[in-house]
Amino acid sequence: MPVRHIKQMIVRAATGPWVAPLLAPLMRGVGTVFMLHRFADAERGNAGFDPARLRSHLAALRAARRPLVSLDDLVSRANDGALGSDSPIAFTVDDGYADFATVAAPIFAEFDCPVTVFLVSGVIDRRDWFWWDRITAALDGTTKSTATLVIAGERRSFGWTNAVERSHVGTNLMEALKLVGNDERLRVLAVLVDQLGVDLPPQPPPRFAAMTWDDVRRCAGQGATFGGHTVTHPVLSRVSDTEADAEITRSLGRVREETSAVTDVFCYPNGRPQDFTEREVSLLKARRCRGAVTTSQGYVTTAALARDGDATRYRLPRFALPEEWHETVQILTGIERAKLRVRRVFAP
Repeated sequence: MPVRHIKQMIVRAATGPWVAPLLAPLMRGVGTVFMLHRFADAERGNAGFDPARLRSHLAALRAARRPLVSLDDLVSRANDGALGSDSPIAFTVDDGYADFATVAAPIFAEFDCPVTVFLVSGVIDRRDWFWWDRITAALDGTTKSTATLVIAGERRSFGWTNAVERSHVGTNLMEALKLVGNDERLRVLAVLVDQLGVDLPPQPPPRFAAMTWDDVRRCAGQGATFGGHTVTHPVLSRVSDTEADAEITRSLGRVREETSAVTDVFCYPNGRPQDFTEREVSLLKARRCRGAVTTSQGYVTTAALARDGDATRYRLPRFALPEEWHETVQILTGIERAKLRVRRVFAP
């Protein structure tokens, strides 16, 4: 049987009226936070989540009368032990690319669906590039096929012979530069651009552009809220105490200065367990943040908050929103929760 037919059978089974009561206990006291980054925009020339699929997902959720709530609402209900049995759903978007304003914001507004966007404030303030996009643009724009860089004191050589290898080089460079401070990162990027003989403009082309503060305020008028995601998007666990404080404090301050549509939930860059520490949690508490989201896969549960308190509140998990509806259904009906439980039981 073709795989797509099997997937269709799963969807029908998971959404069937006789299955829902069986799965409902798995989702009692559970909230789901979805995470997105970019949205395909033909006019800007960038890839991303398909807008038609986003519209289809939201239409299906509204038709099913699923509770689409703001991240603040979901976190408040979780903190109060009031997630109940309706399993609320919140949507978040990381980084704040311009394609959110041009493509996604109108779709979320069309379905009256709250959405929270986490902004890298320094990129918006300076109309600057996201640093990882500089790598992509430099590699895409060069005719050369090698580069030698010193990263964190280590001399590293890179070479490629085709587009696939060039893409892998870009990924490896991004991973390496996540682990250094912003000054070191900017130095390496300047060397890379020089070696590749590429002339990058001061401001990014449309496919790499971030939102402006005017975009932020316009989207706030459509129902979006906004939160801090640092100034330069470093891995916070790899920077000094002073840098970590500045990245968090200045980011939160700029968002609060530019719009009143603000969430007090923070978003860690990269968001893996090793990318932040108790130092960041303490900084967020001192800056009036009542929670923080990660990129760890999982659900927000009243049980975890009651059991672990701040250990969970400042490490809230999210799911990447699947483009395939059957995968979204698995997350929202409890099938994915059952699978996660099984994996924990049989984990080595």
